[in-house]
Amino acid sequence: MSEQREKVMQAAEKLVARGKLSQAIREYRKLLRENPNDANMLNRIGDLYARQDKVDEAVALFQKIANAYSRDGFFVKAIAIYKKIIRLDPTQLEVYEQLAELYHRQGLVSEARSQYQVLAQYYQNHGDTAATIEVHRKMADLEPSDPSPRVKLAELYLSENLVEEAIGEYQRIAEVMLDHDRVDEATKVYLRALDVDSGDLAFVSEAVLRLREDGHEDAAARVFDAAVALNPEAAKLAERMKEHETEEVEPDEPGPE
Repeated sequence: MSEQREKVMQAAEKLVARGKLSQAIREYRKLLRENPNDANMLNRIGDLYARQDKVDEAVALFQKIANAYSRDGFFVKAIAIYKKIIRLDPTQLEVYEQLAELYHRQGLVSEARSQYQVLAQYYQNHGDTAATIEVHRKMADLEPSDPSPRVKLAELYLSENLVEEAIGEYQRIAEVMLDHDRVDEATKVYLRALDVDSGDLAFVSEAVLRLREDGHEDAAARVFDAAVALNPEAAKLAERMKEHETEEVEPDEPGPE
């Protein structure tokens, strides 16, 4: 540390000890001229602003530190600073998302989910369905094998009359359940989707074929019968599925005589 820098530091620390925080900040800011990205100095000044209840000024400095840490790959340090911001000002919504993304990168799924839940609840309480949907979409991406976030996402789509998007989520939910041999639950999801939109014949076809390919003939028949009961046009799918089976089982080539 240069002699001049040492003098400025000592002067600033004496001012802090005497409670003259604004004057101390001015001294510390002199040192930032040499290195505007000095994280320790930015943090020290931010703390002094916080002690003065100058929240906006403190948050701006802490954001600068956390963003730099995050950009440089120091995720644990970035998380610590972002949490400091939240303690100082819980209304900093973007920080919850930044924390969630960092937790996700660290493999801390539960912590990431908690941050997204705070955001989702806030947006839901304020009637911002579009933002709520976006947060739940990110929650669904956190744990692809967990259908729960997608169930909520499908409900949100339906509340906005986004039927096609809701059906897409129901299909993903059913596929996840089939991947884990939860056939009865998958069948119920397919039936729920039919109640929402029985006119999507592509969905019906894919659902029935997936069940049959996995060896669940009874479940496939149940879904198909429900589709036909709701939409007689679905009966035409039977012929298409027979054609699909014929294409998959091609005759053997004749051997040489």
